[in-house]
Amino acid sequence: MKVAIIGGGLSGIVCAIQLQRYGIKPHVFEKNKKVAEPYRHVGAALEIALRPIKDPLEYLNEKYNIFLKPSGLVNKVIHNGPTTSSTITGNLGYFLTRGNHPNSLVNHLVKDFKGKIYLNKKVDYKDLKKTYDIVVVATGHPVEAKELGLWNEIIKMSVKGTIISGNFDTDTFTVWINKDYCKSGYAYLTPFNNREGCLVLAVNDIQPEEIEKYWEKFLETEKLNYKIKETFNREHYAGFMYPHKVDNIYFIGNAAGCLDPLLGFGAFSCVLTASEAAKSIAYGIDYESAIKSVIDFNTKMLEFRKTFNKLNNKDYDLLIKSIGLPKVNSLFYKWNKINVVNIGSYISKLLNKYV
Repeated sequence: MKVAIIGGGLSGIVCAIQLQRYGIKPHVFEKNKKVAEPYRHVGAALEIALRPIKDPLEYLNEKYNIFLKPSGLVNKVIHNGPTTSSTITGNLGYFLTRGNHPNSLVNHLVKDFKGKIYLNKKVDYKDLKKTYDIVVVATGHPVEAKELGLWNEIIKMSVKGTIISGNFDTDTFTVWINKDYCKSGYAYLTPFNNREGCLVLAVNDIQPEEIEKYWEKFLETEKLNYKIKETFNREHYAGFMYPHKVDNIYFIGNAAGCLDPLLGFGAFSCVLTASEAAKSIAYGIDYESAIKSVIDFNTKMLEFRKTFNKLNNKDYDLLIKSIGLPKVNSLFYKWNKINVVNIGSYISKLLNKYV
C-alpha cells in the first residue's frame, strides 16, 4: 500500500511511526527544511482538561505506544486577570516542548521513524491522491478542509510568540486574560528552563498586522520587560470539520480541527487522531467512530468558549477570584474525580441558551 503524509509535525510523524509498526512504509512530505514547526515554543497538557484520564502522557504511551517526553511538570498555575490573580498548586500536568528545538516532541519521536522524509518539499493533496493509495493531511492548518468545503470555523486568532531570557520557575505556568489587550484571547508564559521561557499572546478577530499594537499594550499593562531573543507570528485556527476522511484522504491533527476552542492546545488529540488514522488505514476500522472522543471533547470546549466570549473584565476578575477560593480549588483541582469539562460544558450550554 502506498501512503503519503503531508506534514512532518507531531501528527504526521506519529502517523508515520504507527504505519511503520503495521508494516506500511509511508512517504512524509514536509515543506520546511526540517520536521516540526519552524519556531520553538512550549505548550502544556493539563490534567483538569482531560479527565477522566488521570495522566494524559501515560495514557498515550499505554494505548498507542507513543511516549511524549515532557520538558517539565506543571505544579503551579498562576491566573492573572485585569486587577486580581490566583494561584493553584498540585500535580497539574506537563510542559511539552514543540517546534524547532532539539528536545521537542517531534525531534524526539522522529528518531523512531525509519522511512523516507522529503524535506523542503511542498506538495498538493490533489496531485498525491492520483499516485498514492492513501493521502494523510497533517499540515497543521485547515486550508485543505476549507478548500473541500468541510470546515466550520469557530475562532481565528493572531498569535505573537517570543523566546525570552530571565529567571523562571520551571514548574510554573502563568496565564493572563484581559479584554484590553487580548479581547477574548489569552497570554501565557511557559518555561524551557530556569533561564529561558516562551511568552505568547493570542488575540481573536484581528488582522495579523494588528498584533503588534496588542503586544505592546500587553507588555505595558503587565509591566513585562524581558529580554527578547526570538519572535514568531502565526495564525491560530479552531473549528470543526466533517467528515474527516474523504475518498482516499485522511485528515489528522490540527488539519482535522484538533485544537480545542478554549485553551488552544492539541498535542493529545494530535497523537490520538494520527494513531487512529494509521489503524484505520491498516485494518479498515471506521475512522470517524475512532476519533469521536476528540470531537466530543472539542464540542464541550466550544460551550466554554461561547461563555468566555461573553465575559468582560469584571467577569474575568470574578472568575479568577473564584478559582482561587480554597473550597473551589480543593473541589476542582485536588479532587480529580470531578470531570470539570463535562460539568462545566453542561452549565455553559444552559447559560449560552438562556442568558
